[in-house]
Amino acid sequence: MEDLWRRWAEDPAFAPPDGESPVSFGKRVQAVFADLVARHPGETLLIVTHGAVISNLQASWLGAGPADWRNWEAHNCAISIIEQTGQGWAPILINDIRHLPPAARNEDAHTAAYQLNDP
Repeated sequence: MEDLWRRWAEDPAFAPPDGESPVSFGKRVQAVFADLVARHPGETLLIVTHGAVISNLQASWLGAGPADWRNWEAHNCAISIIEQTGQGWAPILINDIRHLPPAARNEDAHTAAYQLNDP
């Protein structure tokens, strides 16, 4: 089992038996997101989902590669905001947990919120 985990963590194209590779997972997440946006043009969407999906989307919005989503830990109950622009998606707020009480924040280097386009 540890060997499978190591291979999955090191090789974005590796899929364990009955599992999914990080690359195929990313493609699936991106396809669902694109479909949602296409079905609701010009609308504001609220998407609530699991951390791995959010991490994958955040990595994509920030221009990371297919395996880099694992480096974007989504904090429980965090808020991320993006806007569609002529060039794609512009992240406005990523992984914001300031609305949570201090005891629920569990902040560290990976989960600290940051705001983009803010002086």
